[in-house]
Amino acid sequence: MTRSRTLYVTDLDRTLLTSASSVSEASVTMLNAALEAGALFTYATARSHLSSRRVTTALRLNLPVITYGGTLTVQPQSGEHLDLRLLDQAAVELSLQQGTSHPTAEPILHTFEDGHEWLRWRPTRMTAGVTAFLAARANDPRLRPITVNDPLNSAAVFYIAIIGENLALVNVRHALLPALANAAHFLSEDSNTPGLDWLEFHHEEGTKAKAIERVMKQLGANRLVVFGDNNNDLPMFRIADESYAVSNATWTPSPQSTMNSESSCTPSRRRFDLGQRLQVARRTKSVSARGLVRVRRASGSPGRRPLQGIRTTAQ
Repeated sequence: MTRSRTLYVTDLDRTLLTSASSVSEASVTMLNAALEAGALFTYATARSHLSSRRVTTALRLNLPVITYGGTLTVQPQSGEHLDLRLLDQAAVELSLQQGTSHPTAEPILHTFEDGHEWLRWRPTRMTAGVTAFLAARANDPRLRPITVNDPLNSAAVFYIAIIGENLALVNVRHALLPALANAAHFLSEDSNTPGLDWLEFHHEEGTKAKAIERVMKQLGANRLVVFGDNNNDLPMFRIADESYAVSNATWTPSPQSTMNSESSCTPSRRRFDLGQRLQVARRTKSVSARGLVRVRRASGSPGRRPLQGIRTTAQ
């Protein structure tokens, strides 16, 4: 009989992290004890490694961590790149063209150039989204504006975010669809930018689900339990043996998705700390999830509303 090896994967913001963007003392104590006992635990986040490491420094993580929504998997302490998926150049070029034609929707490009990660933007196109993004990263060493003397290498882009009002992003997404045949793309809310949503896209092999599958293969894990709260978590919900949406989850209906939720998964506005409710048993044999909503994979039956964010083929 094959021994079960369960991998636990959590999103960070609004799931593991508190409303203050930190891991509570209770979570730190519980998770470090589970890790010491041999639990297979990691996170999958849309954050960069620099940002995610800053808020998880108290955790004694020992497995690869998944960043940029699955595009980049790294060693948790050193930040060594283990897997990086670059975007198609056509999608990059078209996103820049769309930014020029939409006054409120300008792309922010994440690149890997000269052996380093960079955040690149056009200083001549300072939209509300770009301004908010930069203001939250004032001292970030990755900031590198696109200039005449320092042009963008479009072949080095692995992740693009466009921050703006929902309607503008819906229009931009529609215009970009021809160039996104080999990309996964998500339109999500972010509590850090009220009134401004995020349209993010990256290589189709760079989703949380695909990255998790690669990590599971590396570890020899044969069972998966995941926790999340937003549209970019849906691909990993689809492949998990158990998936839990926190009660403050934000899902946005859309006809593009093939993932459905149970009708009971209507989120509340209440926030909570996952670490105070998730009890990982010694030797990872059970999970108690109070304050969570169990999400089951559905077959698209009538009466259920599909959720936004996933191309039919992206996982």
